[in-house]
Amino acid sequence: MSHASESLHEGMKKEIKSNQETYKYCFFPDCTNTTCTAPNKVFLNVPRDPAKRQRWFDAVESPGKSAKKSKHCCADHFDLENDLENFSEWRERGAQKKIEKHRAPSQNSQL
Repeated sequence: MSHASESLHEGMKKEIKSNQETYKYCFFPDCTNTTCTAPNKVFLNVPRDPAKRQRWFDAVESPGKSAKKSKHCCADHFDLENDLENFSEWRERGAQKKIEKHRAPSQNSQL
């Protein structure tokens, strides 16, 4: 296994362990990904800042889900390599994910 593959593997192992410790579900409409149905899926925290949070909900047109309760969005709705400002550190060392400032989830990212 190459060094890059080992680093990615270590970052993913940390992410999976984190997902197993806390139940998460994707707030995106019609997305059924949860830490139970997709235990190896990466989940991103919905921003806590009210303006950023509202931008995410507006981007996905999610009227049926509460902006107060929903806390996660799965990676299917992002292009992680381009949407994370620290993609390399996250992938290689398992650093906490940091979304680029003006990014929001999208239906077309990986679906």
